[in-house]
Amino acid sequence: MLLNFPKGFSGKMIMADGSAITPDVHGQITLGVNVDPQPYLQSGFTMVQGIGTTALRPTVASAGTMFFDSTLGIPIWRNSGETAWVNSAGATV
Repeated sequence: MLLNFPKGFSGKMIMADGSAITPDVHGQITLGVNVDPQPYLQSGFTMVQGIGTTALRPTVASAGTMFFDSTLGIPIWRNSGETAWVNSAGATV
């Protein structure tokens, strides 16, 4: 999962669990497929692109954000109300 570092931050950020993270030259970090993105998203990171199981879908995501759900085997998008994930036909998944 590729995340944008929060705006206004430079250097490294210390997370709640004590881990330190530093963005790459593009201001982004990459999380492994089995890493829960919620602590990062709740800390101000924004998702660029994501892949993971249905259980690891972010609960915080902007409208139009794409996520590849590896459980379903399809790309899905955050709806315009930012309340659900939908497939390419607009059906909630």
